[in-house]
Amino acid sequence: MLALCVVISACSYIPFIGDDEEKVELTLREPKKLENIEASVELKKVWDDSSVRGDGEKVIIRPHGYNQNLIIGSESGDLASISIQDGQLIWKQSIQERLSGGVGGNREIAVVGTQAGELRAFDLKDGSERWSASLGLEVMAVAHTEDDIVIRTNNNQILALYADSGQKRWTVTETMPALTLFGAGVPVVMDGIIYAGMDNGKVIAINIASGNLLWEARVSVPSGRSELDRMVDVDGQIVVTDNTVYAASYHGRVMAINRSNGQPIWVRDIASAQGLTTDESIVYVSDKDDHVWALDRNTGGTIWVQNQLEYRQLSAPMLLADYILVGDFDGYVHVLSKQDGSIVGRKEIASQRLFAAGTSTALQTHIVQRNGRLSAISIQ
Repeated sequence: MLALCVVISACSYIPFIGDDEEKVELTLREPKKLENIEASVELKKVWDDSSVRGDGEKVIIRPHGYNQNLIIGSESGDLASISIQDGQLIWKQSIQERLSGGVGGNREIAVVGTQAGELRAFDLKDGSERWSASLGLEVMAVAHTEDDIVIRTNNNQILALYADSGQKRWTVTETMPALTLFGAGVPVVMDGIIYAGMDNGKVIAINIASGNLLWEARVSVPSGRSELDRMVDVDGQIVVTDNTVYAASYHGRVMAINRSNGQPIWVRDIASAQGLTTDESIVYVSDKDDHVWALDRNTGGTIWVQNQLEYRQLSAPMLLADYILVGDFDGYVHVLSKQDGSIVGRKEIASQRLFAAGTSTALQTHIVQRNGRLSAISIQ
């Protein structure tokens, strides 16, 4: 699916052929050229890690942060612990298998999944292997938890496993659509409840102790004549606050959901595969056309929209100090003002597409390159 999106963005006309009744015309998505800006903010690359640099991965392995360290991995099978402060290598482990999901885990172990269906756990202190478990399923994401391990697989399942052994506790399975995006957002665990976005357009809440489904909320309903049109994956990262779950779906909507009962608080017709982030009062989301939206957290009302980066394959928005950062397909990081969305800074940090790593501190945020390389960015 990712490869198809790249082809779509590069071509002016492609007929997507099924039966005659399902013919779809795909039109040009020419990335906007960058205009000169008067920068009032300067970005600095704090460190650039190459300890797990891969070989042109199709899978982004997101870091697991604990204390002052980041555990990072690459699809080619490297796993390493580095210092958040300066990017210095603490330990490195070569797994000898291609990775498909992670890194997640808890306060003691880092957990990754392999393309062969193995789940493997490593000690956070020295990288020694604690255990491995054969699942027979490709792991797409591993949650960050306090205790037991929670994973999302490629067949729309959520699994919980005992952290000390990898033994399976329970499984929750959702229906699988005919066609889905490749990838999955990381489930969020809070107050003993797992919140996860699924490929069928739903967000579900599960009791981690029992595996009981507490509620499910449909962010988007499949519609359209072709399976491509009907994709509604909630693959971007969801955000869980004290009272609300925020989620976005592909070919769908952005929704604020009541944490206690799964009822919608507000809904906006904004489609996104990258996910969103929030601060105390605003939800920030990059949509399918690479417009960046700022929405009121309580009502969903539009505060501003930034459309000068259209079709540049933006990352999910990242918070840093008083600004919003987004990475693009060409290796640029753009700094947006929280007040009005204007572009107030820009820096080229790579020559390939950038993704939000999902980890940050008060002074820096982390960005993953297409090949798995990790960078830390700060504001001067």
